Amino acid sequence: MRPRLLRIAKWIAYPAFYLFSLALFGYLTFPYDQLKGRVIAEFDRMQQKSKRRSRSADPPMRLEIDELDGHWLTGVAVTGARLIIPPSTDVRRKATSGQGKSTTQDDKADQPSVIAINHATARVQLLPLLAGSVTIDFWAEVFAGEVSGTVPYGAGGGDAEVEIEGLQLGEIAPLKSLLEGMPVLGVLGGTIQLSPKEGKFAKADGRLDIRIDDVVLGDGKTQVQGVALPAAQVGQISIVANA
Repeated sequence: MRPRLLRIAKWIAYPAFYLFSLALFGYLTFPYDQLKGRVIAEFDRMQQKSKRRSRSADPPMRLEIDELDGHWLTGVAVTGARLIIPPSTDVRRKATSGQGKSTTQDDKADQPSVIAINHATARVQLLPLLAGSVTIDFWAEVFAGEVSGTVPYGAGGGDAEVEIEGLQLGEIAPLKSLLEGMPVLGVLGGTIQLSPKEGKFAKADGRLDIRIDDVVLGDGKTQVQGVALPAAQVGQISIVANA
């Protein structure tokens, strides 16, 4: 009985060792630099396609990534990613046609907004694959806080769950542009839960529960439209909604 078990163990051990070695060396030698270039090129292609479809005169967004590496066996880790959002032509037109604005304000209007992600990871969960669905687990350090959660990919089903913790409003460059340079402070946190239908988030049901603490608008120094607005203590803002 024992020799038979040894023969069976050998037949199982050799293929298992081969698959393990194949996965390990494939992971260690994967061309992540080429993958980084492919991701950036695909993003640029999508931006150009969107611009042609909308016939917009605004310049497209750009994506920059310092480093892309592996994360466990089924994921990637990103270090130093930046989404660069150029100012729209309307904003530039207002800056050049406005009266009483300084050169410094005009220069700020021409500066792009940058969403900087210090570190981020994303990986495909293994257990959902056994049920025929693809679920991506992600985490990102952004705006001096953290965003994490899971999101389904494709039509396999599953809910999208996002948890936001400690995001600093003052670090969100697009928000500054939206408020035309008005300083804003606050700490944002909360959860988002969505259940897509037919694999489409546009038809999703879900719940939004967002809280912003210690909100302050203005600082009494920075001028907006030529006026220095005093600091306004807003306090806490809560947003709760069902989709």
